Amino acid sequence: MPNLKRIIIFASLSLAILGIVIAIMMGRKGGQEKEKTTEEVPAFPVESNFERINVPENEDVQGIKRIFDDYIKKDLGIIEKEKGYSQTQLVDENNRPISLDVFSKAVGIKINRNIRNILNQDDFVLVRCNDENSQSQRGIILNVKLFKSFPDLYDKEIEWMKEWEPTMLSDLHRVLFPNVAFDEAYLNKPLQFREGKYRYAEIELPDGMKSSINYNIVFDSIIITTSLPCLEKISLDCETPEP
Repeated sequence: MPNLKRIIIFASLSLAILGIVIAIMMGRKGGQEKEKTTEEVPAFPVESNFERINVPENEDVQGIKRIFDDYIKKDLGIIEKEKGYSQTQLVDENNRPISLDVFSKAVGIKINRNIRNILNQDDFVLVRCNDENSQSQRGIILNVKLFKSFPDLYDKEIEWMKEWEPTMLSDLHRVLFPNVAFDEAYLNKPLQFREGKYRYAEIELPDGMKSSINYNIVFDSIIITTSLPCLEKISLDCETPEP
């Protein structure tokens, strides 16, 4: 009997130790899986045609202008490949977007006052498309704030965009045509927009080539580009609901 009692005690202790070991191993496995899952989830899951450019801490407007100039020279062909256009956002060291006011001051652009007042100042992106001739077409997407009540907002956007039309080239040429040296007299000439599929105005470049400014309002986005095909690509994408 004493031997049987020892055997029972030994077996019980063995089972208890085995249970503790299994629990420890399971805990380690769970921790490893949790760590692996955390590593696999990107901090900012974004679309394949989207990039962020970091603006170092304490960078002044001249520094932001230099960063913008580097972006202008950058080859974005890879991120344009899937959707035919790229989106670029400037962010600070904490991945917070640079405000439109700061960017406008740094680059030298202006936004119509009424339009500016309805915009989400932290929500704008630069866009670029390549046309069939591999020429770079540029633009900007300005996103409107979400209002609890603004029943005639869309009508007001149309009204204010038309109000902005005469000076849109002068106000935005440093973003839309950053590599073009326009004559000052041409920039100051009121721009004439026409009604087409979207509102557009023809632009005569100094080298005799033709371009255009086109814009469209899709939901809470105001899209402005230098080509109709570029505008259509982006508009279609904005109109397509997320899966």
